[in-house]
Amino acid sequence: MNTTSTEPARKRRLTKEQLLQLITGLVLVLIVVLFASTVVKRHLFAKQMLEDTIPRYERLLGIERSADNMQSLNKSSAQLLNTYAYPATKEASQIGTDIQQKLRSAFAGQQLSIQSSQVLQEEEDAALMAVPVELRIEGDVQSLRNALAILSEQRPVIQLRSINIQKSRKMNDNSPILLTIQAKFFAWRERP
Repeated sequence: MNTTSTEPARKRRLTKEQLLQLITGLVLVLIVVLFASTVVKRHLFAKQMLEDTIPRYERLLGIERSADNMQSLNKSSAQLLNTYAYPATKEASQIGTDIQQKLRSAFAGQQLSIQSSQVLQEEEDAALMAVPVELRIEGDVQSLRNALAILSEQRPVIQLRSINIQKSRKMNDNSPILLTIQAKFFAWRERP
């Protein structure tokens, strides 16, 4: 008779050596899993960094490729600035005097009588400074139009900020109506 089938099932016990091998195997598996998860995390981090960095790098390459275009645009903007503004190296009082001379030349050449002119204090306006000059003039409308047309050709540009025109006196019935004009002009100056 077979005694093994009738005997109650014995519990299998692991020997110390087998238990030690099992624990060592589990520790090794745990180490491999931790190492693999670290590698995967670093890989995902590197992938994300590349995804974030590539567009920036491409933008930098685009900027580098357009350097010549930027330099030509910079030169043209400097030329425009020279057309519209006095350099920062020139004092505001010198600019005011220069504006007064140009205004006197334009208005006197059109038979307008300059009653007074005054250079006002320089004003800040964003990246530029405005050097204002106030004039009081007498003359007729056509002479005023002609003088303003002449001023539009001046470089750096002298701009009209405000104007107040009042009817003055009339010498006789055949003469044009004289106007009293109070105007404020200004020119830009680069910020020092």
